[in-house]
Amino acid sequence: GEGSCVTRNGVMATLLAHSGLILGRRFVLLDRMVLPLPVSPRGRWGLLAIILAIFAVITGSRQSVIRAVIMLLAGKGAYLAHRRSDTLTNLTLAALVLLVFRPLDLFGAGFQLSFTAVLGIVLLERPIRRVLHTPEKWPGSAFSTTLAAQLGMLPAGAYWFGTVSIIAMLLNLVAIPLVGILIPVAALGTVLDAIWAPLGWLFVEAARGMVAVLLLMAKI
Repeated sequence: GEGSCVTRNGVMATLLAHSGLILGRRFVLLDRMVLPLPVSPRGRWGLLAIILAIFAVITGSRQSVIRAVIMLLAGKGAYLAHRRSDTLTNLTLAALVLLVFRPLDLFGAGFQLSFTAVLGIVLLERPIRRVLHTPEKWPGSAFSTTLAAQLGMLPAGAYWFGTVSIIAMLLNLVAIPLVGILIPVAALGTVLDAIWAPLGWLFVEAARGMVAVLLLMAKI
């Protein structure tokens, strides 16, 4: 479970929260790809749901991925139904759905840290950006998002670990952009490996190196 991925410095917990944001960006591209298909809006929603469900299964049905899938499909469904949708409501829905199947997760560190990190991003990222005047694009967006996630996790982190980690925020400023690079590099390496193994090997090894750096930071 994701509770085993939570470390004292909070790096992995924050990365789990950001994994949903990364999936959200991929969802935008996927939505544009299925838009030209000659199917009804409900049919496109169903197709997106099937693709995301397959992705969730392939990635091991991790809590963070399922949370992101539920939130994305809820937002898209509300849009197609011409209903108002907001991220906080979608986050609440994702929590309720997950707890229906695994209610005891509510009392686990992984669930609490992951969801409070996302809650921090939802509620605090924009105010932080306005106060600090950070740009919407990277690296300003990475800083404000990371800080919002860290502040959101602060109460749960203090409860579970008995301390507040200052170094975690600094580590996450490196870790989160690194994850954003890791995913496309790993995907490209997989594709290139089938076309020309030596070139694919370079990308795969680069991805492994990034994973090693992330695991090292999680242990600090």
